[in-house]
Amino acid sequence: HPPPAPLPASPIPIPPLAPYRPSPAPYHPAPYKEEEPKNYAYSYDVNEYDEYGNPNIHSKTETRDGYKVEGQYKVQLPDCRTQIVDYYVDEYKQFHADVKYEGQICDDYSVKAHKKPAPYQPAPYKSAPAPYKPAPAPYQPAPYKPAPAPYRPAPYNA
Repeated sequence: HPPPAPLPASPIPIPPLAPYRPSPAPYHPAPYKEEEPKNYAYSYDVNEYDEYGNPNIHSKTETRDGYKVEGQYKVQLPDCRTQIVDYYVDEYKQFHADVKYEGQICDDYSVKAHKKPAPYQPAPYKSAPAPYKPAPAPYQPAPYKPAPAPYRPAPYNA
């Protein structure tokens, strides 16, 4: 028997098929779980003076138990009184504050009067400088003089 005849070439080239890849698995987000609030308690006190001798006195305490937050902060004001703020945040995330003041206003405390600013004085007029007019510099290239490259044969090591 004679061998089979070769198939004629296709008039349109057929590209090879892409390898099979299954579709990715569907995305299912993790179920949402609200975390319980973390309980904490902290406090700090600052009793110092700034570089001008003014008092920098303030303090704060705060505690959290579940969804309830309670705290207090105190600030010494420039008029010698102490501002005290007692606050809490309830389970509905509503902020409640009670502000009170202790002490009396200092005898020597007064609002400093500000000086009147100096009246406006425009700067003296100066005319613009003369415009820059560059003068063209003539270009005279140096003539090309090729330097001869002396021939030196490579050393022969036999």
